[in-house]
This record gives sequence, C-alpha cells and structure tokens, in this order.
Amino acid sequence: MSIEECCPPHAWPEAQEVLLDELAAMYVEVEKVDGVGAGVTEQRANLGVIAKEKGAVCAIMITREPQTDRGAVDLWTVDKRSGSSVARHLSLRAEEGAQGAAIAAIKAVEALRAGLQELDLHIEGPDETPAIEDVAVDAPVVKKEPVVPRPVDESDRDTNSVLGLGLAGVGMGSPGGIGGMFGAQISLAWQPVRLLSTQADVCFSVWVHDIDEGGSQSSFDIAAFRAWAQLEFFDRGVFRPSMGIGAGPVVAWAQGAGGEDVESVKDRVTVAYLGGTVQLGFALTRWFRLRLGVKVGALLPAVEVSFAGRKVAEMGLPLIEGFAGAEVYFF
Repeated sequence: MSIEECCPPHAWPEAQEVLLDELAAMYVEVEKVDGVGAGVTEQRANLGVIAKEKGAVCAIMITREPQTDRGAVDLWTVDKRSGSSVARHLSLRAEEGAQGAAIAAIKAVEALRAGLQELDLHIEGPDETPAIEDVAVDAPVVKKEPVVPRPVDESDRDTNSVLGLGLAGVGMGSPGGIGGMFGAQISLAWQPVRLLSTQADVCFSVWVHDIDEGGSQSSFDIAAFRAWAQLEFFDRGVFRPSMGIGAGPVVAWAQGAGGEDVESVKDRVTVAYLGGTVQLGFALTRWFRLRLGVKVGALLPAVEVSFAGRKVAEMGLPLIEGFAGAEVYFF
C-alpha cells in the first residue's frame, strides 16, 4: 500500500521501489494500492481490509517517521482457506540514501516470509492444486543477485542549497489613520541546510489612500528591505509550513498636495523593522511553489505624518501584512 498521496511526510518512496523489485524477483504478483485517510495509524488498520477486498495473501506498507531515523514495516497476512490472519509491525532504522532503502526493503521481505510461514497457506484453483507443503521440488539453489534500486523521481526529493525567486502581492495595514495599502514583494530565497532557509525581500507600496485632514492632503508610500531566517517543518510532500523572524530598514515618504496658498512639502524618513512570519508553501513540483503568509512586525520608531506641526496619522505599531505569490527554484 502506497501512502505518498495521503501521508506524504511518512512515505518512503525509495524503499517502496526496492520492495517492489524484490517481490517481482520472487515472482509475486503485486498490486499497488493508494492509501485513503489521514494518518499512518489509520492506514495500518486498513491493511487487513485491503487484503480481504483484493483477495490477497498479504498487504504490506513501509513507512518512516519524519525528522527521525526510524522507519517501520507493517504486514497483514491472510490464509485464504482458513480465514485466519497475522498482523506484524516491525520497527527499523531508516537510514538515508539508496543503501538504507535497500536494507529496509530486504527486512520487509524477510518479515513477509516469516508471516507466511506462520499460516497454513494453500494455492487454490479450479484443478484443486495440492497444498504448497505437499509439493516436493528438487531443484538446485540459485543465488539471487542483489537488486539495484530504481531511480526515484527527483520531484519527490528536495536538494539542499536551492535558490529561489518569488513574486507576491501584498496587503498592508496599521492602526493610526493611514489605512490599508496594497503593494508588491520580490524575494530571493536560499536554503543552505535541510529545513532552514534564508530570504531577502523588497516590499513596496503600489496603492495607498491619500491622507486627508482638515482640508489638507498628503500622499504616503513605503519600501521595506528585509532579511529573514525561516524554519520549515517538513521538506517532503505538498504542504510546507514554516515560521521565521526578520529585520531590516524601511523607508517611508510623504508629499503634501500644494495649492494657491499652500506649499507642497516632501519628507522622507528611514526606520527599523523587526517582525515575525508564518507561512504555508504548496510544492506543486520541485521547481515551482505557491506561498501564502502573514507577517506581523513593528517600525521602530513609528512613522508619523504631520500637517503644520500637528500629527494626523502614524504607522508601524504594529505593521500587519498578508501576501500570496509564487516561487521558482533554479537549483
């Protein structure tokens, strides 16, 4: 039973491919069935149901625990004649790479053989073929060559040191009278080690409602230049939640609307930004992701807008951003 679709963090596609090769070398007819449900525990409970529905003598599932070096093999063997069955759960060490996958698959085959030996299994057919244990075979023992693991689709595996470029639309807001803003964000991400990534982004306002107070008006715009450190919770599967912290300078500028008796004044200020973020990535392929996120931070000090020395609005305590965008990874 494959759990790549229902439980991606627990799937072990490399070991599963080697296991299919080992069973094929034993001339065992195998049908790959996708698991249904959410959670490895539920999939283990479904093994017996799947074996009976498919009329199989055995249902097998191989998994590994995310972020650990532990894996497991679950077996459900059924005696077609007596209806008795045996369930087995084998815990093993999930080593990385092709060698670890091969070792896990071989242990799964050994557990399968042991489970079959515990049952009174027979081959049944229209001609009533005698039970397996009643057939004597006089044939030389042939040493089977080790099976070389099949190459795994690279879309199922992430590689460290990846570089990504992202573009997103941003909605920004802060209490204080300036109101909501809409902008764009360009980001550059680099993942030096597994589960840890760094990111630099430039976020700038595109549309901001003008500040209007007592007949006076002023535009307002900002541009943020920030660096982030983010921790991903999973590096496999479609869903990639993460959280992180960031800091950097923010430039804000405003320009009053001039008139017959009013002089237009333009002012610009640079302040510091400090904040955190929670994000959810959707890894559609190895090279392309969609990303949603929220950033909550503060401008230190807060940016104030004044008309004739009188404060009419401020921004930055806190500054809240929501964004949605796409990322492309190059290598």
